[in-house]
Amino acid sequence: MKAEIVASTYDRLRQAFSESALKQADLVRITGIDKSSISLYLSGKVTPKGDKLYKLAIALGVSPVWLSGFNVPMNDETPIKPIVPTLTLTAHETNVITAYREKPEMQPAVDKLLGVEQEEELIQEKHA
Repeated sequence: MKAEIVASTYDRLRQAFSESALKQADLVRITGIDKSSISLYLSGKVTPKGDKLYKLAIALGVSPVWLSGFNVPMNDETPIKPIVPTLTLTAHETNVITAYREKPEMQPAVDKLLGVEQEEELIQEKHA
């Protein structure tokens, strides 16, 4: 069966947002997308594309393809259920995580310094 567009991105975004426990401010914090863009997406005035659509889908725990309006399962292709709604990060913590991800060559040293070498395996096991 060929995937066809059966809904608008706006309709899917509103559905996923209303079914989530998130507020607009949470989406801003989780995705890094500015508040005005989130408001425009949720009002249907602008359609998120590319990386913005992907970030919204992951934050809302839905498939980016589903969010685009295609007739695929809502949660298909979501790599890991986000744990972010139960976790609040400060701006500094967000910057540290971003810097960590941007410097993979430094990650082993940071892991060793913090004593978290096995954390990734534990997180993946919890969400498997």
